[in-house]
Amino acid sequence: MSARSAGAVTAAELVTRAEALTAELAARAAGDWERTYLPENTASVRAAELPLLTVPAEWGGPGGSLAEASAAVRAVARGDASTGLILAMHYIQSAKLFHDTDARLEPLAKAVLHDSSLLSGTASEQRSGPPSRGGRIDSVGRPVPGGWELSGRKRYVTGSLALGHLVVAAQVGDATGGLGQFLVPLPARGVTIDENWRTAGLRGTASNDVLFEAVALPPEALLARAPLGPGRPVDPVFSRYWPVLLASVHLGIGEAAQAEAYAFTRSPRNDGEEGVLADLPRIRERAARIELEIHRARLLLRDAVERYDPAGARADALTAPQAAAVKLTVHQHATDAADHAGRLIGAASIWLDHPVQRHLRDLRVALHNPPAEDVVLADLGSAVLAAVPTAAPET
Repeated sequence: MSARSAGAVTAAELVTRAEALTAELAARAAGDWERTYLPENTASVRAAELPLLTVPAEWGGPGGSLAEASAAVRAVARGDASTGLILAMHYIQSAKLFHDTDARLEPLAKAVLHDSSLLSGTASEQRSGPPSRGGRIDSVGRPVPGGWELSGRKRYVTGSLALGHLVVAAQVGDATGGLGQFLVPLPARGVTIDENWRTAGLRGTASNDVLFEAVALPPEALLARAPLGPGRPVDPVFSRYWPVLLASVHLGIGEAAQAEAYAFTRSPRNDGEEGVLADLPRIRERAARIELEIHRARLLLRDAVERYDPAGARADALTAPQAAAVKLTVHQHATDAADHAGRLIGAASIWLDHPVQRHLRDLRVALHNPPAEDVVLADLGSAVLAAVPTAAPET
């Protein structure tokens, strides 16, 4: 075992380990166009024990905060956005599951502690729209002697080839019904991964379809259930961790593009004059635009993690609509920064052996992680206007 067996690792140390991995992950990510999923990068993340960060202290883990999870994800994403997203999904699900230290989940926490096992969650399906838009979930867990039988097909299962466990949203096929969350260990009999993830960006996430054919699960595999349809309760942890950690991935990508652009400015001038590109006013202006975008994104993300308050004691605690707005806005700033980086570098940035083209591709694909812009704006607008006091009637 590693340092964890001696109880020595802290959340802060795990963030430092994540930062030390950036260059190593980036070197491998350069081959994403040919190789797609990079198992060596997830292996490095596990070897560094980064999955442990969100395991509660009560179960022997570091008990890391949202701020520390964000910092680790951001550092990993600076090296490889795909691996950063896989780690983000692990932190999102583990923070949600372990928040109340439900005794049924202690074995899962121990698996993370001892094996750096990764987990993720899945809801989207092939034949309906995304759940964030009310898409129907047809997968079903039926009661059988000895537990449950899970059947269905899921899309966009991030990290599918790297996971030790998967939380699957499915209808509960008993008299009570509702939408259930089933914990599935991987690999398992009846679970098939359809390696059909062929996209322009985030190619290394292995966000494949996963097919469940009469998968046998124990009774305790049903972790929770909620009513079907609109009006399901908003999970206070998931609704903050999801957008904030996605924003952390986006900022990490933007920072990687920023670093490439700044390094390029030390190249010789291309106009025949003495000096370097950084001496040119047009280059300095473009660098300033990159800096502005990254600075704005950092401030937004810092504010979000500082105002996250699961206890609800702060009057200005981060709300779910605000967290979603942070994800939307940080993505916009990171994308603009990467675009400016490409413009600063010029045509060299569009060649497949240049990192900036990968950063642009990854950000474009990341745009489609829910919630979409119109959903974010609708929820934020409703929340803002609901807080406006009703005017007193005129007398």
